[in-house]
Amino acid sequence: MSSTNKTTNYDLSQYIGSDKPTYLTDYNGDMYKIDAQMKVNADNVATAITGATNAATLASTANSTATTANTNANTAISKANTNETNLNNFMLKFNLNDITTYTLTDTSYDTGSITLASGADLSITLAKNTDGSMYKLYGQVIGTPNTTGLLKIVLPNTGLAVDEPYTVYPAGTHDWVGQNPVRVTSFIVNNNSITLQAYVENASVASVNKFYWMPCLYFNANFGDQAQEQE
Repeated sequence: MSSTNKTTNYDLSQYIGSDKPTYLTDYNGDMYKIDAQMKVNADNVATAITGATNAATLASTANSTATTANTNANTAISKANTNETNLNNFMLKFNLNDITTYTLTDTSYDTGSITLASGADLSITLAKNTDGSMYKLYGQVIGTPNTTGLLKIVLPNTGLAVDEPYTVYPAGTHDWVGQNPVRVTSFIVNNNSITLQAYVENASVASVNKFYWMPCLYFNANFGDQAQEQE
């Protein structure tokens, strides 16, 4: 006869003393059940391993993607910081916050001289950026020239450094009272000084002249531009 009792989970044979087991029924049946369940277990283990492997692959890919994203983010931040620095440096180029105003007592005459008009003054302003690569020069002189010919007024201690002197044309405008025309011709930028130039045609004619230097932006450095010849 078959086994009197069965196991709880897989229904395998459990005998008592009076049972007579049979190989064809009890043993073969038990082996079939064990084999079938082991196959199920093996398949489940294989599926679990495959799932774990796929999960590990996905995790590795995600980690690689995150690492790449982090690298790209750091690169973007670095470029943004560099661009911000470049922009700040560029803006500083145009920040003409170094300002000097010259009066009569601050200047000297290379040639000629002027008697200032009553109640008037000599006031010339030089505004430049930190490194002196850009500047503005503007202001006025009101007075009567004392000599005929070239008048040169020197502004010292400009802080402008140049490899060699250069001349700017034209540098300003003028008007006059009386018949003493004065041509405002140019100014010369030397190392650490600027010389204002005007030509007095006839100082013997009593007059009061007004010289105006216009607030233009001048470049005191080579920014890579090249001079072009006029045909």
